[in-house]
Formats: sequence, structure tokens, C-alpha cells
Amino acid sequence: MSNETALGSPASSLRGRAGGETISPRQQAVLSYLREHDIPFECYNHPEGKTIEEAKRWWKDDGSVHCKNIFMRNHKGNKHYLICYHCDHDFDIHDLEARLKATLQAQGLPSCGKLSFASPERMMKYLGLEPGSVSPFGLINDTEHHVHLFLDACLKDAETLSFHPNDCRGTVVIRREDFERYLKIVGNSYEYI
Repeated sequence: MSNETALGSPASSLRGRAGGETISPRQQAVLSYLREHDIPFECYNHPEGKTIEEAKRWWKDDGSVHCKNIFMRNHKGNKHYLICYHCDHDFDIHDLEARLKATLQAQGLPSCGKLSFASPERMMKYLGLEPGSVSPFGLINDTEHHVHLFLDACLKDAETLSFHPNDCRGTVVIRREDFERYLKIVGNSYEYI
């Protein structure tokens, strides 16, 4: 198996971890899901990068927009949101709260109230993930489609995006169009904001 495969090919290869470690079951599940649905991607592994600052040391200069992902909940704890945005940008949570409130009220629904970070337990329950490995690929574990995904509108302009494959010791690079196809297949609601 070669070390790299073209992004246009649905069968991507893997690089082994340092010391001959195998990839994690979480990462394998993501790569298998993408392959089963003929979604092209590239994947490479690197030392652990639980924060953007750590991950930047290991990311390749591959032209993709590397994304930061945060998992939040509403004040009642009955709605959960995954938010993805460009890793070099700040995200205004108060702006998101105001937009979500306006959207819900326009639909005749009650406001979401104040947003806060979801606990590690909620993250595991809904995404099957641990802190430091949050990724939209965690949606494969949300079989009830409970989590709503918000994508920063600037990501619409990106040719390729990169995310953890549910393990902070790897990076998946995927064309934006193929990522959107993944989102349609996985079935969770999502929107660009």
C-alpha cells in the first residue's frame, strides 16, 4: 500500500503511527464509512494534537482549510450543536445564540437560550468522542440525528477541508463538495452561518 493516494480516489491509504502503532477503532470507523460511501479523502497520521496550537505543529501544508470544532448545548440540555469553523478565525457564540433565537422564533419555536460547552459525557453520548477529538465525523455515531451542525460560511469558499478522523492523532483532508455529500449521507441537519 502506498503512503499517499490522490484525493480523487475513494480508497485512501494510511500512514502508520510512530512506533508501529495501529490506527484507533474510532479513526478506522471514519475511514471505513468514507470508503463504503465512495467519498474520496486523504488521511495522514501524526503525534497527538488535542488543541489547534498542538495540531498546527503536525498539519501538512496541503492547501486545505483546517477546521476547529466545538460541541455545545442549549441551556436546557436538550439540544446539542457541533460548530465547525476556520481554525485561524474566532467564533462569536453570542452571535450564534442571536441567530439561532431568530431562526427558532421565525419557526414559532421557543428560543434556545444561552449556549454553553457540552460536557465530555454528553460528547461521548451523542458523538462517541472525547475532548480533543471533536469532529463532524462523530456524526456517524449520532444515529438519532440529535446533533445539529453549524458550519462557518467562509468554509463554503474552501476547495478542501481538514478534520480529525475522530482521533486527534490523524487528519482527514476532503474536498468541500465531498464533505457536503458525507453530510447528506450521514443525515444530521446542518447549515452554513
